[in-house]
This record gives sequence, structure tokens and C-alpha cells, in this order.
Amino acid sequence: MKKIMPVGALLLSSFHLLPAMALNDKTPTIPKEYSESSYITKKVNINLIKQSSGSNIKTWALQVKGAEKISLVLNKILLPSGSWLEVSDNNGNQRKIYNQKMFYDGTRPQLITSPVNGNQLLIRLILPEGNSDKGNIIIDHYRYMPVGKTRAIIGTDQSQLAGCYKTINPQFYRKSRAVFIADDAGTAWNLAGGPYAITNHHIAGDAGPVSLSMLYNYQYPGCSSDEPLENTLTINSESVVIAGNGGADDWAVLKPDALAYEEAGIRQIFGTLAINASTNKSALENEPVFVTGFPGITPKKSPQKTMMGRPVKLSQAETRRPFTTIVIQKEAPQDHR
Repeated sequence: MKKIMPVGALLLSSFHLLPAMALNDKTPTIPKEYSESSYITKKVNINLIKQSSGSNIKTWALQVKGAEKISLVLNKILLPSGSWLEVSDNNGNQRKIYNQKMFYDGTRPQLITSPVNGNQLLIRLILPEGNSDKGNIIIDHYRYMPVGKTRAIIGTDQSQLAGCYKTINPQFYRKSRAVFIADDAGTAWNLAGGPYAITNHHIAGDAGPVSLSMLYNYQYPGCSSDEPLENTLTINSESVVIAGNGGADDWAVLKPDALAYEEAGIRQIFGTLAINASTNKSALENEPVFVTGFPGITPKKSPQKTMMGRPVKLSQAETRRPFTTIVIQKEAPQDHR
């Protein structure tokens, strides 16, 4: 029996997290180099409302030398009626507007902005006349990916484009459709049983109201990267319902915007993946798996075989609260983020 295993979601490099069976087992030690994101985080703690005092357009510009992409994490957002947020590069390209209902209704959520490509970013708050200093937006920190640090794959990359599996293994291809990119930064997947998805804590953050992008269908239609990408679909989350503490507990459960999830037909189009809580850890060892992800934030890929031409298998399973940690055999290609 082969299993689909999204890489990057509930993943610390080669460490995959599945439901726990024996909750009293010792927590495995995870090497430091496997528990860190390739994003670098810098604290700023700036109140956007206080910028450009007296003006109805509040701006804050950021330039990070050596950055390949940049995003902001904003806290306690409360926008006055009639206002909106814009994030773009300095030229006004890659522009995205944030005006979801949760930013106005007193929820005061966190917002993780979609990453802007390049080393410059501009955020603007456009307020109605007469509301120049009302509301609340805290730029808590920014995070960026350094140039040349987008991926590190051990050995030769044996992965194939997701579209190849339409003919290689149609059943696996259908299951891989549930895997998407969260915040243009990490792998995530739709969880069966409701409008939920699983990703990493270093992508989604702590439990609470949070808006981040959920990008579906980022893949080529077939086995050639010369073809145009398929049409993508993006919705936003409304909260992180539960999460680990980061580090060795690098996981988070997202709840998408319920209306957008239903109107877009996410479940019907892309499907969901179930957590099999009936399989004990010993039964998972030596199990063939497909590892699905977006290495280097490129279109979706999956390796089926190792560099030696053998099926990718699980070589070790350890248990800790509340997940079982699975270690892929060392010769399998890995996506280190």
C-alpha cells in the first residue's frame, strides 16, 4: 500500500509528522539544521497608523540587501471603514489589496502578507478623509528569503512534475491535488472532515485569527516545464485553530475563509487527505511513499524513486505528542526548508 506524504507540511526536512499511536514514547531528537526555515526574520514593531502623521495615506518602505522575496507579519489589525491595505514592490507591481471582513469587525487578526519578489517592499494604508490617525496596524516583523538559499536537495533531484503522474499513477495524482502552497512559502494540504488544512508553524504562526494566502493548482499540466502553468486558485485563511510551538513542533492547522472555501469548491475540485489514526508506527516502516511538495517554491513535484532507482520508503518511525515522526530513508531526495 503506497501513501501520499506532502513534503514541507508537518515536515522538518526529512521528518514527516503523522497521527500518534503510542503517546508515551520518547520525543526524538531533531537536528538543528532540519528545524529551521530558510526564511530570515527581523523584528521591527512599527505602528503603521503613526507613519505620515496627518495624512490619509500611511506608507512604510523596506529594502533588504540580498533578499529574493519579502513578506510582512502584521498584528492587531483594525481598519477604519472605507480604508484598505496595499502591499507591493516599490514600482507598484506585484500589488495586492487586503480588505477582508476580519480586518474591520474587531477581530484584530494577524496578517501574513503574500511574499513580494525582489529586495524591496512598500506597504500603504489608504484611509478615508478625516480618519487619518484612527485604527490599529502593528508591523511586528518582516521575513525574507536570501538569494541562493531557496532550496538544498541532497544528491540528485529525482522528483518529477506533478502532471507526469496523470499517467504514471492516476490514483496518486488525484490525491496530490489536495497539496497546495501556504503563504507562497511552504507546503500544506487539505484535511478531510472539514474546511481545514495542515502546514508548518514557521509558515502560519501561533493559534489565533490570521490571514495568509492558500494557493492551489500551482503545477504544470503534464511532464514538461515548457508548457504554460495550469490556472491557479487562491483563497485566504481566517485563523490557525491549533499549532505546535515551532522547532521540533513545527506544525499548524489552518482554517480557510469558510465562504471562499465553499464558493471556490476547494473540496470538490482538489479533494482532501485523511489522517489514518488506525495504523501503528511499526506498520509504517518500509512503507513505499510519494513525497509531494514545491522544492524551492517551484511548481509541484513528487519523487517516486531514490537515486538508486528504488522506491522511496519510510525507514524509521518514532512517536511523540501529538504526532508520529517518520524519517525517510537517507538516499531519498529531500527538500530542506
